[in-house]
Amino acid sequence: MSIKTTVNVAAATLLPALNHIVAQQEGFHGPLLAIGNDGSHTQLTFDNVPVSPDTNAVIAPQDAGNPKIPFGATLVCTGTIFIAGQLTLSAATR
Repeated sequence: MSIKTTVNVAAATLLPALNHIVAQQEGFHGPLLAIGNDGSHTQLTFDNVPVSPDTNAVIAPQDAGNPKIPFGATLVCTGTIFIAGQLTLSAATR
C-alpha cells in the first residue's frame, strides 16, 4: 500500500500558480490523486510512488458541474477547491 501525501495551498492562490504547484509536487511526490479543501486551504493529495507521471495533472474549474476534459486527456479527480479565494468545483485531468 502506498503512502499518500497531502499538501495545503493558500486559498488566495491563482489557478496558474496552483497548476504550477501541482506540476512541482508531482515531480517530487508522484501523481495527483485527489483535490479538496479543509475550509481554509486547498488540499492536494499525491500518491508517493518512485515514478513521476509522464504528463502532469491540470486543474480547471468545472462548467455547471461538468468537468472540462481536453481531447486525449482523462479525468483524475474532482473536488471543491479554493481558486483566488473562492471555493470552486473543479476537476483535474491528465
